[in-house]
Amino acid sequence: FQFNAPTNPILVHCDSEQINQVIRNLLGNALKFSPDMSKIIVEITHREEHVNVVIADQGIGIPEDELTSIFSKFVQSSVTNNGAGGTGLGLAISKRIVEAMGGEMFFDSTLGVGSRFGFTIPMEHGE
Repeated sequence: FQFNAPTNPILVHCDSEQINQVIRNLLGNALKFSPDMSKIIVEITHREEHVNVVIADQGIGIPEDELTSIFSKFVQSSVTNNGAGGTGLGLAISKRIVEAMGGEMFFDSTLGVGSRFGFTIPMEHGE
């Protein structure tokens, strides 16, 4: 793991349990779909009134024709053949949590190279 974050704490008003769930989902996917001894990078940044969290891996990546359905329920990539399993709900749930907090999910992926999944949330969230 490589962890990149500012030295000063970033304070965010959010539901910590739900944000932990999103981070666990993204980290879990990075671990499941990356070969042993590959690097997983966790990066936290902030700009203006938003916090960005990105988790990048050197895993199997996602085929281009599957990118549009990546946040759909019960969908898993066709290249998932390593026995990692799962229900195909993690990304759909994560997206819903982030959007409920006024944020957005994003990703990019290259087959055979790896994926970057992340989210941006406002530092202050209305009730």
